[in-house]
Amino acid sequence: MKDIQFKISEHKLVNADTIKLVLTSDEKLPEITAGQFLNLEVPDHSLILRRPFCIYDYTDNEVTIYVAVVGKGTLALKNAKKGDYLKASLPLGNGFWQAESYQNIGILGGGIGCAPLFRITKDFKDKNFFAYLGFNTKDRVLFGADFKKTCKQTIVATTDGTLGEKGYALDFIKQDIDKLDAIIMCGPHGLVKAAKTALKDVSIPIFVSLEQRMACGIGACLVCTCPIIVGDGQKNKRVCMDGPVFNLNEVVI
Repeated sequence: MKDIQFKISEHKLVNADTIKLVLTSDEKLPEITAGQFLNLEVPDHSLILRRPFCIYDYTDNEVTIYVAVVGKGTLALKNAKKGDYLKASLPLGNGFWQAESYQNIGILGGGIGCAPLFRITKDFKDKNFFAYLGFNTKDRVLFGADFKKTCKQTIVATTDGTLGEKGYALDFIKQDIDKLDAIIMCGPHGLVKAAKTALKDVSIPIFVSLEQRMACGIGACLVCTCPIIVGDGQKNKRVCMDGPVFNLNEVVI
């Protein structure tokens, strides 16, 4: 982990409440693994805590993140401008290293939770990826064009049927479960809970990146702890340090 000063080289509103930020550094970045995240300071100096964001894409000196505007901190980032400087600690957490062990991998994402899943499809070019991305309506659809470039198959589903397939991404991945060796997923709590129920009898492993509120991002404050099954019992683990990727079967919801 390293604290880096970044300059906002791209600041773009991609829908009503989501912005794309490209952050560029003058120095070479530490090695990043797909699924890791950064802890980014916000321009409003009255807000002391940094905000965690998954890393959508990266180069040697640049990271791309997507920010859903839901509170004061993310609103401050929405109001930031190209050319502004911000500091971020990265890389944090454990990424999707499990992808190395499987050949035919299902990607299951919901909403902006699809973001941490994209880089996997670029880093493991020898794997076959099948993406199932779910959104409420066409105005909220993100990332589909990028996944189509890197995946063997990409299904975009909207709940109201206004774009792509009508229905839920979870239903479509269930239909294709026999051609998959593993599933890697991320999304809101509702999707994780539904997947744990709907896929409880499948024989393939499912790895989930949990979305959790964080404060320090380095395991000291314990704000992000969640119960994980360990042996015959449970243990509270820190999503920021022990995760954010866990085996779905071990997550207590």
